[in-house]
Amino acid sequence: MEYANEVQKLLKENGFRTKVDDRAEKIGKKIRDAALKKIPYSIIIGEKEVENNTISIRKHGEGDIGSETVKDFIDLLQKLKDTYFRTKILNLISKEEKTIEDLLSKRKENTELAQTSEYLKLE
Repeated sequence: MEYANEVQKLLKENGFRTKVDDRAEKIGKKIRDAALKKIPYSIIIGEKEVENNTISIRKHGEGDIGSETVKDFIDLLQKLKDTYFRTKILNLISKEEKTIEDLLSKRKENTELAQTSEYLKLE
């Protein structure tokens, strides 16, 4: 359980929501519960993962996608997050607005866009 808490701490430090399922249930039940809750990614940590300092990853709708180091998984999540926000900004830019700066100047009241631009540190 100590390793699971370390992984959780690293994920939280990098801005990701996490929860350690420490219930006294079988792993199959925990995996089914996560699928029913539509949790995008589940991390499975057993003796093998602790020994190898890795995590086993399951993606909702796809199942087991393999083992990775925590750092590699965080990098993957960060890339997915970056791509999501960049796509969101590009979708908000209309035909008249040629640059992100034009968009930001016209839509300063849009809190969601302001938060997204701050996240991307647009200049």
